[in-house]
Amino acid sequence: MYNIQYIMKKIIFLFSGNARTFPFNNNQMMRKKQLLESYNKYIFTDKFKNLYEYRVYITTDNIHLEDTINYFSSNNIGNIHLLDTEFYLKQIDNKIPNVAYYLDKYNKHNFKTYCKYYNSVYQHHKILDCYNLITSDVDLKSYDYIVRMRMDTEICMDILDVLALFEKNPELEIVLHWDVFAVGKCPIMNKYCSGLNNAYGTYDYKLVPNNFMNLNEPLLSDSKRWVYAPEIQLFQLLIEYCEKNNLKLETVINVVNFCVIVR
Repeated sequence: MYNIQYIMKKIIFLFSGNARTFPFNNNQMMRKKQLLESYNKYIFTDKFKNLYEYRVYITTDNIHLEDTINYFSSNNIGNIHLLDTEFYLKQIDNKIPNVAYYLDKYNKHNFKTYCKYYNSVYQHHKILDCYNLITSDVDLKSYDYIVRMRMDTEICMDILDVLALFEKNPELEIVLHWDVFAVGKCPIMNKYCSGLNNAYGTYDYKLVPNNFMNLNEPLLSDSKRWVYAPEIQLFQLLIEYCEKNNLKLETVINVVNFCVIVR
């Protein structure tokens, strides 16, 4: 009789964004208790920890380091970058350019009469910065999934149910909730997280499939607002990835209602 040893899968959590309601905000009055409760109920459960090895990386303005590390544990924290003070938990050699570089690059595009979205550049700069913390620390070939999370989201679905979708469909590449949450295999998450080093922010309008977002009519009737909208730009990145790799969108991308933003 063979002794079959279960091999734990490995997952990375990329937390990025403004820490205003994050459970470990420096200002305890700003902390939203329901966010922490949702972590405990839907993500970092005993069952999850028995099934997955995980590491956490964070890029944000400022947080309470001791409380953050105590919650995730020092063994699971990969790195933290606090933009307000330029603090790194672990120094890295290859830092990305500051946001001004990407804003300048963004502004060189001819947007004609369409709306521009500077905030989306700031958002994706934090994502890229955090992704750079990850690639500076580990070999992604040894990891199964990357989870991208905002700092201000309350979770409303068990992450194990989301991860089970990959087991049911081996062709699945990524699961999305709008542009605020994603979990995916490392190659497509590289595209997701590195948008500012690609064409993010400058894709011309292309119809986005309905399973991504039910916005086709507004897009047609309000092109000034939607052509360069952040959601469209992100989805265009993923569509481009699928086209270049001959992947069918309906097979490799799934959409769930995973979280809600808490102001």
